[in-house]
Amino acid sequence: MSMPFLKMTGAGNDFLVFDDRKGDCEGSSPERWVSLCARRTGVGADGILILHDSELFDFRMVFLNADGAESQMCGNGARCIAWAAAVEKGLGHGLTVDSPKPEGWKLPEGIGSRQIWSITFEAADGRHDALGWERRAMVTLGSSSEPRDLTLETSEGAVSGALLNVGVPHFVSLTDDPETVPLDSIGLWLRSHERLGPEGANVSFAAREPDEEGCYAIRTFERGVEGETLSCGTGAAAAAAVLAREGASPPVQIRARGGILRVYFIPGEQGIEDIWLEGPVRVIYRGVLADI
Repeated sequence: MSMPFLKMTGAGNDFLVFDDRKGDCEGSSPERWVSLCARRTGVGADGILILHDSELFDFRMVFLNADGAESQMCGNGARCIAWAAAVEKGLGHGLTVDSPKPEGWKLPEGIGSRQIWSITFEAADGRHDALGWERRAMVTLGSSSEPRDLTLETSEGAVSGALLNVGVPHFVSLTDDPETVPLDSIGLWLRSHERLGPEGANVSFAAREPDEEGCYAIRTFERGVEGETLSCGTGAAAAAAVLAREGASPPVQIRARGGILRVYFIPGEQGIEDIWLEGPVRVIYRGVLADI
Protein backbone atom coordinates (compact mmCIF):
# COMPACT_ATOMS: atom_id res chain seq x y z
CA MET A 1 0.00 0.00 0.00
CA SER A 2 1.34 3.46 -0.90
CA MET A 3 1.70 6.00 1.92
CA PRO A 4 1.98 9.74 1.17
CA PHE A 5 4.19 11.72 3.55
CA LEU A 6 5.79 15.09 4.14
CA LYS A 7 9.46 15.55 4.93
CA MET A 8 9.58 18.57 7.26
CA THR A 9 12.15 20.44 9.27
CA GLY A 10 11.70 22.52 12.40
CA ALA A 11 14.87 24.55 12.96
CA GLY A 12 16.95 21.67 11.61
CA ASN A 13 15.10 18.87 13.44
CA ASP A 14 13.72 16.80 10.54
CA PHE A 15 10.70 14.50 10.52
CA LEU A 16 8.54 12.32 8.30
CA VAL A 17 4.86 13.27 8.71
CA PHE A 18 2.11 10.73 7.96
CA ASP A 19 -1.66 11.26 7.93
CA ASP A 20 -3.09 8.04 9.41
CA ARG A 21 -6.74 9.08 9.66
CA LYS A 22 -7.58 6.33 7.13
CA GLY A 23 -5.41 3.72 8.81
CA ASP A 24 -2.64 3.70 6.21
CA CYS A 25 0.02 3.19 8.88
CA GLU A 26 -1.70 0.27 10.61
CA GLY A 27 0.55 -2.75 10.87
CA SER A 28 3.77 -0.80 10.37
CA SER A 29 6.45 -2.27 12.61
CA PRO A 30 9.04 -0.37 14.66
CA GLU A 31 11.66 -1.86 12.35
CA ARG A 32 10.04 -0.16 9.37
CA TRP A 33 10.11 3.23 11.08
CA VAL A 34 13.77 2.69 11.96
CA SER A 35 14.57 1.85 8.33
CA LEU A 36 12.77 4.96 7.08
CA CYS A 37 14.68 7.21 9.50
CA ALA A 38 18.07 5.77 8.44
CA ARG A 39 20.16 8.49 6.78
CA ARG A 40 21.89 6.43 4.11
CA THR A 41 19.50 3.58 3.40
CA GLY A 42 16.10 5.19 4.12
CA VAL A 43 14.47 8.57 3.73
CA GLY A 44 16.36 9.97 6.72
CA ALA A 45 14.83 11.74 9.74
CA ASP A 46 15.16 12.42 13.45
CA GLY A 47 11.71 10.93 14.00
CA ILE A 48 8.24 10.03 12.75
CA LEU A 49 5.09 12.14 13.24
CA ILE A 50 1.71 10.45 12.77
CA LEU A 51 -1.56 12.41 12.60
CA HIS A 52 -4.67 10.63 13.94
CA ASP A 53 -8.28 11.63 14.47
CA SER A 54 -9.22 12.84 17.94
CA GLU A 55 -12.63 12.79 19.61
CA LEU A 56 -11.85 15.87 21.70
CA PHE A 57 -9.42 17.99 19.68
CA ASP A 58 -8.50 18.83 16.09
CA PHE A 59 -6.15 15.85 15.89
CA ARG A 60 -3.95 13.47 17.88
CA MET A 61 -0.18 13.33 17.47
CA VAL A 62 1.95 10.22 17.85
CA PHE A 63 5.71 10.75 17.86
CA LEU A 64 8.23 7.99 17.27
CA ASN A 65 11.96 8.45 17.78
CA ALA A 66 14.39 7.35 15.09
CA ASP A 67 14.84 4.11 17.04
CA GLY A 68 11.15 3.28 16.49
CA ALA A 69 10.11 3.85 20.11
CA GLU A 70 7.20 6.12 20.97
CA SER A 71 8.01 9.20 23.03
CA GLN A 72 5.83 11.45 25.16
CA MET A 73 6.61 14.70 23.34
CA CYS A 74 8.83 16.40 20.78
CA GLY A 75 8.72 20.19 20.71
CA ASN A 76 9.93 20.77 17.15
CA GLY A 77 7.94 17.77 15.95
CA ALA A 78 4.80 19.20 17.54
CA ARG A 79 5.38 22.49 15.75
CA CYS A 80 5.81 20.70 12.41
CA ILE A 81 2.74 18.48 12.69
CA ALA A 82 0.61 21.38 13.93
CA TRP A 83 1.64 23.37 10.85
CA ALA A 84 0.93 20.39 8.58
CA ALA A 85 -2.48 19.78 10.17
CA ALA A 86 -3.52 23.43 9.93
CA VAL A 87 -2.05 24.40 6.57
CA GLU A 88 -1.84 21.14 4.57
CA LYS A 89 -4.91 19.38 6.03
CA GLY A 90 -7.14 22.40 6.74
CA LEU A 91 -7.80 21.46 10.37
CA GLY A 92 -6.85 24.83 11.80
CA HIS A 93 -8.99 27.78 12.86
CA GLY A 94 -8.61 31.53 12.72
CA LEU A 95 -7.06 33.46 15.57
CA THR A 96 -9.65 34.93 17.96
CA VAL A 97 -9.55 36.81 21.23
CA ASP A 98 -10.18 33.48 22.96
CA SER A 99 -7.35 31.58 21.26
CA PRO A 100 -4.63 30.57 23.74
CA LYS A 101 -1.54 32.79 23.37
CA PRO A 102 1.78 33.13 25.17
CA GLU A 103 2.15 35.63 27.99
CA GLY A 104 3.54 38.86 26.51
CA TRP A 105 3.21 37.74 22.89
CA LYS A 106 2.23 40.28 20.24
CA LEU A 107 1.19 39.94 16.61
CA PRO A 108 4.32 39.62 14.44
CA GLU A 109 5.21 42.76 12.53
CA GLY A 110 3.38 42.88 9.21
CA ILE A 111 1.11 39.92 10.08
CA GLY A 112 -2.59 40.45 10.78
CA SER A 113 -4.74 38.25 12.98
CA ARG A 114 -6.51 36.83 9.92
CA GLN A 115 -3.20 35.45 8.66
CA ILE A 116 -2.62 33.46 11.85
CA TRP A 117 -4.09 30.00 12.42
CA SER A 118 -4.70 28.23 15.70
CA ILE A 119 -5.16 24.54 16.43
CA THR A 120 -5.52 22.24 19.42
CA PHE A 121 -4.31 18.66 19.60
CA GLU A 122 -3.49 15.86 21.99
CA ALA A 123 -0.29 13.86 22.44
CA ALA A 124 0.83 11.18 24.87
CA ASP A 125 1.39 13.83 27.54
CA GLY A 126 -1.98 15.57 27.12
CA ARG A 127 -3.41 18.66 25.39
CA HIS A 128 -1.39 21.17 23.36
CA ASP A 129 -2.30 24.43 21.63
CA ALA A 130 -0.52 25.89 18.63
CA LEU A 131 -0.40 29.07 16.58
CA GLY A 132 1.26 29.67 13.23
CA TRP A 133 1.75 31.99 10.29
CA GLU A 134 3.76 31.79 7.10
CA ARG A 135 6.68 29.40 7.87
CA ARG A 136 6.57 29.71 11.64
CA ALA A 137 4.74 27.76 14.33
CA MET A 138 4.58 27.87 18.11
CA VAL A 139 3.23 25.25 20.48
CA THR A 140 2.52 24.86 24.19
CA LEU A 141 4.72 22.55 26.23
CA GLY A 142 3.02 22.86 29.62
CA SER A 143 5.29 23.36 32.62
CA SER A 144 8.75 22.17 33.52
CA SER A 145 9.62 20.32 36.69
CA GLU A 146 11.97 22.01 39.13
CA PRO A 147 15.58 21.70 37.92
CA ARG A 148 17.50 19.31 40.21
CA ASP A 149 21.24 19.97 40.42
CA LEU A 150 23.54 17.02 39.77
CA THR A 151 27.24 16.47 39.27
CA LEU A 152 27.93 13.40 37.15
CA GLU A 153 31.21 11.59 36.61
CA THR A 154 32.05 10.88 32.97
CA SER A 155 34.96 9.72 30.83
CA GLU A 156 35.75 13.42 30.27
CA GLY A 157 35.62 14.30 33.97
CA ALA A 158 32.85 15.63 36.24
CA VAL A 159 29.95 17.49 34.60
CA SER A 160 27.60 19.69 36.63
CA GLY A 161 24.11 20.42 35.44
CA ALA A 162 20.41 20.17 36.22
CA LEU A 163 17.91 17.37 35.53
CA LEU A 164 14.33 18.38 34.73
CA ASN A 165 11.34 17.28 32.71
CA VAL A 166 9.68 19.24 29.88
CA GLY A 167 7.49 16.49 28.49
CA VAL A 168 10.66 14.35 28.35
CA PRO A 169 13.67 14.35 30.71
CA HIS A 170 16.64 16.63 30.02
CA PHE A 171 20.02 17.13 31.64
CA VAL A 172 21.21 20.70 31.00
CA SER A 173 24.74 21.88 31.70
CA LEU A 174 25.69 25.55 31.38
CA THR A 175 29.08 26.25 29.84
CA ASP A 176 31.07 29.16 28.44
CA ASP A 177 31.05 27.80 24.88
CA PRO A 178 28.98 24.76 23.83
CA GLU A 179 31.06 24.46 20.64
CA THR A 180 34.07 23.30 22.66
CA VAL A 181 32.17 20.38 24.25
CA PRO A 182 33.06 16.88 22.87
CA LEU A 183 29.35 16.12 22.57
CA ASP A 184 29.61 12.87 20.62
CA SER A 185 31.52 11.16 23.40
CA ILE A 186 30.29 12.91 26.52
CA GLY A 187 26.68 13.04 25.34
CA LEU A 188 26.61 9.29 24.77
CA TRP A 189 28.09 8.73 28.22
CA LEU A 190 25.67 11.07 30.00
CA ARG A 191 22.56 10.07 28.06
CA SER A 192 22.44 6.68 29.84
CA HIS A 193 23.92 7.74 33.18
CA GLU A 194 22.32 5.75 35.99
CA ARG A 195 21.49 8.92 37.92
CA LEU A 196 19.32 10.18 35.03
CA GLY A 197 16.78 7.37 35.41
CA PRO A 198 16.26 3.96 33.82
CA GLU A 199 15.51 5.40 30.34
CA GLY A 200 18.16 8.10 30.50
CA ALA A 201 17.68 11.67 29.32
CA ASN A 202 18.44 14.08 26.51
CA VAL A 203 21.64 16.01 27.20
CA SER A 204 22.13 19.70 26.39
CA PHE A 205 25.04 22.08 26.84
CA ALA A 206 23.91 25.72 26.79
CA ALA A 207 25.83 28.98 26.97
CA ARG A 208 25.75 30.82 30.29
CA GLU A 209 25.66 34.21 28.58
CA PRO A 210 23.82 35.43 25.45
CA ASP A 211 25.65 36.46 22.30
CA GLU A 212 25.53 39.91 20.73
CA GLU A 213 22.07 39.14 19.32
CA GLY A 214 20.71 38.09 22.70
CA CYS A 215 20.69 34.36 21.90
CA TYR A 216 21.98 31.53 24.08
CA ALA A 217 23.88 28.92 22.07
CA ILE A 218 22.97 25.27 22.64
CA ARG A 219 23.91 21.78 21.48
CA THR A 220 21.84 18.68 22.28
CA PHE A 221 22.49 14.93 22.25
CA GLU A 222 19.07 13.28 21.87
CA ARG A 223 18.17 9.85 23.15
CA GLY A 224 16.28 7.81 20.56
CA VAL A 225 18.35 9.48 17.85
CA GLU A 226 21.49 8.54 19.81
CA GLY A 227 23.40 11.50 18.50
CA GLU A 228 23.47 15.27 18.17
CA THR A 229 20.54 16.91 16.38
CA LEU A 230 20.57 20.31 14.74
CA SER A 231 18.02 21.47 17.31
CA CYS A 232 15.78 20.11 20.04
CA GLY A 233 12.60 21.94 21.02
CA THR A 234 12.13 20.45 24.46
CA GLY A 235 15.87 20.89 25.00
CA ALA A 236 15.51 24.60 24.27
CA ALA A 237 12.65 24.80 26.78
CA ALA A 238 14.67 22.91 29.38
CA ALA A 239 17.62 25.25 28.85
CA ALA A 240 15.27 28.24 29.21
CA ALA A 241 14.09 26.87 32.57
CA VAL A 242 17.68 26.56 33.82
CA LEU A 243 18.61 29.99 32.46
CA ALA A 244 15.50 31.51 34.05
CA ARG A 245 16.81 30.31 37.40
CA GLU A 246 19.99 32.27 36.60
CA GLY A 247 17.98 35.42 35.89
CA ALA A 248 17.06 35.20 32.19
CA SER A 249 13.70 36.79 31.36
CA PRO A 250 11.14 35.52 28.82
CA PRO A 251 11.16 35.16 25.95
CA VAL A 252 14.52 33.39 25.97
CA GLN A 253 16.12 33.00 22.54
CA ILE A 254 18.02 29.76 22.00
CA ARG A 255 20.44 29.48 19.07
CA ALA A 256 20.72 25.86 17.92
CA ARG A 257 22.86 24.82 14.96
CA GLY A 258 19.69 24.55 12.85
CA GLY A 259 18.11 27.88 13.75
CA ILE A 260 16.83 30.14 16.52
CA LEU A 261 14.03 29.02 18.84
CA ARG A 262 12.14 31.40 21.12
CA VAL A 263 10.78 30.16 24.47
CA TYR A 264 7.95 32.07 26.15
CA PHE A 265 7.05 31.19 29.74
CA ILE A 266 5.87 32.41 33.12
CA PRO A 267 8.35 31.95 35.98
CA GLY A 268 6.96 29.52 38.56
CA GLU A 269 7.83 28.67 42.15
CA GLN A 270 9.68 25.52 41.07
CA GLY A 271 10.19 25.50 37.30
CA ILE A 272 8.65 27.55 34.50
CA GLU A 273 4.99 27.48 33.47
CA ASP A 274 2.83 28.15 30.39
CA ILE A 275 5.74 27.32 28.08
CA TRP A 276 5.40 28.18 24.38
CA LEU A 277 8.05 27.15 21.85
CA GLU A 278 8.32 29.23 18.65
CA GLY A 279 10.49 28.73 15.60
CA PRO A 280 10.72 28.12 11.85
CA VAL A 281 9.10 25.18 10.04
CA ARG A 282 9.45 24.13 6.41
CA VAL A 283 8.28 21.39 4.08
CA ILE A 284 11.41 19.95 2.45
CA TYR A 285 9.50 17.71 0.03
CA ARG A 286 6.39 15.61 -0.45
CA GLY A 287 6.74 11.92 -1.24
CA VAL A 288 4.97 8.58 -1.44
CA LEU A 289 6.26 5.36 0.11
CA ALA A 290 5.45 2.20 -1.82
CA ASP A 291 5.99 -1.43 -0.82
CA ILE A 292 7.95 -3.03 -3.64
